[in-house]
Amino acid sequence: MKPDCLLELIKNRRSIRKWLPKPVEDEKISKILTAGSYAPSAANCQKTRFHVVRDKRLIAAICRNTSPWFKNVYPENIIAVLFDLDKPNPQNLNYKSPHHAWSRFIWQDTACAMMNMMLMAEALGLKTCWVSIIPSKLGPQRQRLRQLLKINRRYVLTCFLFIGYSNQKVDINTATHSGLPIKRSEQEHILEKLS
Repeated sequence: MKPDCLLELIKNRRSIRKWLPKPVEDEKISKILTAGSYAPSAANCQKTRFHVVRDKRLIAAICRNTSPWFKNVYPENIIAVLFDLDKPNPQNLNYKSPHHAWSRFIWQDTACAMMNMMLMAEALGLKTCWVSIIPSKLGPQRQRLRQLLKINRRYVLTCFLFIGYSNQKVDINTATHSGLPIKRSEQEHILEKLS
């Protein structure tokens, strides 16, 4: 892919919250999962895991337990993104203690996988929305979602990727979200000096 084409894909990808009732092909889901599995991982531990949810009733239950955006609008597929605490790693890095320095990579590794999957989905003509999970200390959401999905204790549920077809159009030059323009200002984002 030419760099300019990749940059355009990145600039035009937007989170979508309205989907068409059109099934997503297995081949496309497979490519999205492959893209996620090739994301960077700290110390090459490769602990990120994916669980594809296709059951309509389970999708509806997940949506009702995430954000008000999704109370009545459901994607065709959801990918639960998890981190495997029990997979052995040659460095014996401690991921299980939430206070250990290595625990930060739970979020870093799964975030890298999410971005890879979102870009692959966009390249395949699909639309996505990244749905984060509220930490357990701030409420019961994570536990409810773990119970819905019957997630084993060895896995940390970090986020969901909602995927589907959509006819919703977002013009990055004029669109806003929460009153702020979607289009980025490079002058604002790229710091010349840190003082």
